[in-house]
Amino acid sequence: MNDSPSAADADSDIEPSRYKSLKFFLGMLRSISTVLLILSLIGWGILSLFIPMSMSGRRVSNPSCFLLMLYSGLALVSILFSYAFLRALIEVGYLLIDMEHNSRRRVELLESQTKAE
Repeated sequence: MNDSPSAADADSDIEPSRYKSLKFFLGMLRSISTVLLILSLIGWGILSLFIPMSMSGRRVSNPSCFLLMLYSGLALVSILFSYAFLRALIEVGYLLIDMEHNSRRRVELLESQTKAE
């Protein structure tokens, strides 16, 4: 009976080390995506500053000004969509790790219950 908790402790020690590198990678990916979002928004802000400069002396109905505003809006949407998609993939990675870890824990509990009976 005392051997089974020590075996479970040994398995639980192995379990975190198995996913340690994957969790580190997902954490780094989360940090990189946040930095890229900030840099992209700074770039978009700089681009948006040029819209009023390019419109000076022109009418808003000018097709080039309209296309520049449309491009700026599409750039913002694509930046936000890319960030949201990357964060969703990261969260799915964490979810899969947790699901697999919980299923292993459930199997270990069932095995220990059957051994105890």
